[in-house]
Amino acid sequence: MAEIAILLLLRLLLLQQLLLLPRLVVLVLLLQCYCYYYFYYFYYYKYYCHYYQSHYHYHYNQSHYHYRYYHHYYYYYYYYYCYCYYYYYYYYYYYYYYYYY
Repeated sequence: MAEIAILLLLRLLLLQQLLLLPRLVVLVLLLQCYCYYYFYYFYYYKYYCHYYQSHYHYHYNQSHYHYRYYHHYYYYYYYYYCYCYYYYYYYYYYYYYYYYY
């Protein structure tokens, strides 16, 4: 009788595991998509950052003639530079978060 009860319990546990398995697969896939979304997002902002960096260098060269414009673009560049690094660390947070799971 005890053996039957143990076998039934094992069957229930196995059934529960099988029912949980699709949920775990979906969770892993969602986390993976989430990770890749932030990975792409990071690269987009990295490109954005480099674009503003080159833009800044161009205006830096023009600064002898347009001192005010230079300062405007100088701060503009640094704003986007910091923005880029914010998303860079944001990406790494989600990347390790994904691997943690």
